[in-house]
Amino acid sequence: MLKRNTSGKYRRGGAVMEMALIAPILVMLTFGVIEYGYFTYVKNETFGAAADGAHAAALSTATTASVTTAVSNAMSNAGLSNTSYVVTISPSSLPATSGTSVSVTVSFNWGTVGISPLPTSMGGIASTKQVAATATMQAE
Repeated sequence: MLKRNTSGKYRRGGAVMEMALIAPILVMLTFGVIEYGYFTYVKNETFGAAADGAHAAALSTATTASVTTAVSNAMSNAGLSNTSYVVTISPSSLPATSGTSVSVTVSFNWGTVGISPLPTSMGGIASTKQVAATATMQAE
């Protein structure tokens, strides 16, 4: 239905113009929510993998292989098995002395995860951003 303004002329296309102006902003917000939501998921799963690795490293039977296997299993379960992550264990000699703090860090670049719908100029996360999580436990 056409509406007539006060001068007697018909107004058309107002809704189309408003949508054309608002649509790009809505699309950017949607992609931003998706990207930052996925980043939060990846960060939390990486912390979980580091915690699993720290738990494996805190055992009296710990080896470097058992720690990396625990991290690998956790990353694989999270769907991040293709990520080229680095596992750092401190202290590097396992098993650690009882009562010693053992830390496991899992780190990788955001670009290896493979989702970046927004360019960094529009608020997206840079592919070079370092994602890292560290968990510390006391050795048995």
